[in-house]
Amino acid sequence: RAQYEIFAAAHRFLADRQSGFYGLIRGAAADVDRKRLAAFGVNLGYESLLAGADTIRRAEAREGCFIPWTISLAIDASTLPQREAAYGALIDQGRQLGVHTWLLLPAGGARALLPLAAAYPDCAFLLFCDAEEITEAFLDEAGAVPHLMPVIRYGDSAAGACAALRQRRLLFSTYL
Repeated sequence: RAQYEIFAAAHRFLADRQSGFYGLIRGAAADVDRKRLAAFGVNLGYESLLAGADTIRRAEAREGCFIPWTISLAIDASTLPQREAAYGALIDQGRQLGVHTWLLLPAGGARALLPLAAAYPDCAFLLFCDAEEITEAFLDEAGAVPHLMPVIRYGDSAAGACAALRQRRLLFSTYL
């Protein structure tokens, strides 16, 4: 039932050329590599919102507690090598509960978190970055992680970072 409602709402939004969603989807379809769009979309839509949500509802009923569909991780990149196994165990536990969407909030370098995201191809990762972190090396490594969406802090240098991401046909977003 929820799937039908989601697709019906999407159909209404996309049928209206004046809708903000129409331009957003049209731009994503034109500017983002289709395999990347599919990988991220399947992980966010199916793994998280459909199959994951069903797993979460069953676990909530069984455990008698609330389980979020997404988890934010604030990670100090300088301590990641010592704690990588612990973060991996946390992501594994979340996946068992049905959580497949992760917000990665790095301190000290977004690029250091790319291998962690790459290790979980059935999850969707939103990696929050400063525009200055979008270097050629970052773009090369992020390009190998199709289930990752960099989220760039809006500011003076965001336009250049977004242009570089768009040129590589990477899915991205901005935040303020």
